[in-house]
Amino acid sequence: MTDPSKSLREALIRAAKKAANKLEDEKDRRETAAAREAAELARHQTETAIIKQEIVDTKVDRKLRIDLSKRVFCYLISYSIFSGILIILEGFSILDFDLPDVVLTAVVGGTAVSAIGLVGFVVQGLYKHHK
Repeated sequence: MTDPSKSLREALIRAAKKAANKLEDEKDRRETAAAREAAELARHQTETAIIKQEIVDTKVDRKLRIDLSKRVFCYLISYSIFSGILIILEGFSILDFDLPDVVLTAVVGGTAVSAIGLVGFVVQGLYKHHK
């Protein structure tokens, strides 16, 4: 016959091992969940940092565009004034100013091409497609 205290002791040991295994499994589940949450948090933080950097880049890009557009506009105005002065000097023969027709055509044509080209670039920049 078996000793009742021995079988009771074995039953208690089995129950203790089972409880220890359950605790270990629960601990593993918690650690896995915590690791998943930490990874998700890191992913969100990375995405937030990327978005913030994109916002900073957009602001810098906008400032550069404004500065460049002002310079381009000043250049276009200066070139147009220069071309206008050349045409007035040639048209009214002020100071015995004489330019060949080819040169005047190039200056006037260059002004028109510059103006149309710059407007084209500005419009293209304003309405460019974002990926």
